Amino acid sequence: MIQYIPKWKRIELKNTEDGVIMFIKSTKVKDYEYINLVESYRGENGSTKHRVLYNFGRRDLLCESKS
Repeated sequence: MIQYIPKWKRIELKNTEDGVIMFIKSTKVKDYEYINLVESYRGENGSTKHRVLYNFGRRDLLCESKS
């Protein structure tokens, strides 16, 4: 699935008509790092918000399953 995602790299999928932007993001929680597919959208008051669409799981386990 995902072998390696550098921390500085963000993969973005954009739809400019709807203003929808999705990207893959790594999130650190305690000792683990999780890989998520995230959607960026505007809230009711116009502020930018993020919503997790899919959680791929822990990064270390994804790298193990690939090898």
